[in-house]
Parts: sequence; C-alpha cells; structure tokens
Amino acid sequence: MTKTYLFWVSLAQTVGKFAFATTTFSGLILIYFNFFEVKKIFGTYKYLMVIFTSMGIGLATLEVVFHPWYIGAYYLLEPDNVTKEYFKEELLQRYSVVINDLPFRAFMAYDPVDRSIRWVNWLFAFIVTGIMAFQYGIMIYCGWAMYSGMEEKMRNFSSALKHHHNQLFKTLVFQISTPTIFLFSPLVLVIYLPFFDIELSFPAGATVCAFNFYPAVDVVIVLYVVTEYRVAAKKYLNIIRNQFKSSSSKYAENNQQTQQTYQLSTLPA
Repeated sequence: MTKTYLFWVSLAQTVGKFAFATTTFSGLILIYFNFFEVKKIFGTYKYLMVIFTSMGIGLATLEVVFHPWYIGAYYLLEPDNVTKEYFKEELLQRYSVVINDLPFRAFMAYDPVDRSIRWVNWLFAFIVTGIMAFQYGIMIYCGWAMYSGMEEKMRNFSSALKHHHNQLFKTLVFQISTPTIFLFSPLVLVIYLPFFDIELSFPAGATVCAFNFYPAVDVVIVLYVVTEYRVAAKKYLNIIRNQFKSSSSKYAENNQQTQQTYQLSTLPA
C-alpha cells in the first residue's frame, strides 16, 4: 500500500505555527534585553538590533498569514495538462485528493514525454537562485568590509571595545553559516533535484518548513554569542529555575502534609 503524506502536511503546518510563536517570543525577549538589561550595547548597535529583530517578527507574521512566496510560484509554476496528468495519480495516492478539485503548483524540469526543457519552470529555479546569490553576495561583501575596516580601526580601541566588536563579527559569521547549513540546504535539494530527472517521491513541503525558524535562529545566536545578552539570559533563566524549584518544594511539602493528615485521620481510635 502506498504511504500517504498527510501526516507530514499536518506536521509542516504545526511546525510553521510553532516557529512563528518561537520567533515572536525570542524576538521580544531580545528587544526587552536591549532596552532594560544590556547597558554596554548602545548607540547604533542597539538600534540596529531592535530594528532587525522587529523586522524578523514582522516578516514571520507575514509568512504565517499571507505565505508571500506563493506570488512567485503562482505565475511560474502554473500547472498545465502535462503536469496535471503526471501528478494526478501521485496526489491521489499520497494526499488523498483529486487534482481537479484543488489549486496546486508544480515544478517539472522536463517534459515526461519528449524530454524537452520546460523553460518557465527553469526560470523559477533561476530566479530563486539569483535571489539567494544576491543575498549571500551582500552578506559576504558587508562582512568582509566590516572585518577589513575593523582591523585598521581597532588598533586604537580599548580591549573591552575590541572584545565587543569581535563578538559582533562572530555573530555575523554564525548568522550566515548556521542558516546555510540547516535552512537553505534543504531548499537547494528541493529546487535542483528535479533537474537530475530522478524518479523520487518525498514530502518536499515538510523538508523546508524549518524556514520559519530563520528569525528565531538569528535571535538565539545573538543571545548565545554576545556576552552581555548571554549574561542577561542566564540571569532570567536562574530566576525561572529558582521559582520552579521553590514551587516544586512547596508542592512536595504540601503533599507530604496532606498524606500525614490522612494517615492520622485513618488511625483507629
């Protein structure tokens, strides 16, 4: 019996909602630390941190509400008779739906009959590749410019300020490399696998649902790498841990007293 992907569809939707909640929660924590806890981060760095975090929360909200990536896929992945016929049986077996009863978009690199190139679908892959290359080009250029400029100017800085700048640069490196490994690699797999003309079936949507964690990953990296944020986070974690221990101790004590009272009440007169 053919295995369905309905579970993975439900899981992807749940993960997307959880990622949105995680992004919002972690972003608000970072903004709170910026204004009320971290005193050594000031000026431009503080405002940039707040702006980027707020943008991350806003973009995560737009993604979970409107799914803006649908716009590009709507025109370039519009199905025709070839894709409908090719995916008809697959959708019925994997998702228990009839292809004519729902809107869908399909990526097909080659025509299954004459093996000709489907240029409209290829254009979609080229556009996505161009967008990713443009983003990485900006990040690499700005990172290198920042590193080169820092090497010259930091000679006259104090040791504390040098440490601060090194932490921010390390944060930038992690913010580029971590999403590349855990987020963009699955996307590259999904986009370019059809070009190899391999007969393969797997729930592609579930493999890229981790994209919603991208803003939250940025926040976690900042909280972990930059000492000031890490100290503030540990402070609140210790407060929560102590309150939890105190509540657990009180609960255990009350439970023990209740058991003793019950035992006394059941003793024979």
